[in-house]
Amino acid sequence: MGLKYTLQDDMYMIPEEYLIPFNDMAQVEMQVLMNDTSGDNIIVVTEDLSSLSFVDEKTYLEIAKPQVESLADEVTYDEVGQRTIAGETFFELPYHISTEVDGTSVTTNQTFLCKKLGDRMICMMLTHSGEDSVNYLLSGFSKI
Repeated sequence: MGLKYTLQDDMYMIPEEYLIPFNDMAQVEMQVLMNDTSGDNIIVVTEDLSSLSFVDEKTYLEIAKPQVESLADEVTYDEVGQRTIAGETFFELPYHISTEVDGTSVTTNQTFLCKKLGDRMICMMLTHSGEDSVNYLLSGFSKI
């Protein structure tokens, strides 16, 4: 895509040898964590869609919903939108997952971004504490 990521001083990039593949078709490209207790992070994944050429970004987001829902007790979605990152337009699906931890309901904000490029889907998954956090995590992207 012609993008690079520059870490801020309060971020940490997981070394490549520790990145865990999602499945046979998806490759984790990078994972960045904040060096604090916020849990804010960004994961970039590419998925081979050569056998699913009919899938566009909106369809991909709909396909992803049941996978998200399998990870939580409750999921609420915001509206699908678009977000420009370093000049590239991505489809965006913000959502909130709630799970029970030791008898307490915990809600986590996440945002899923995707852009089709040829036979690949470029996906970004952000865990964040709000819009300022999203903007901060995405501010590391720039054109090469």
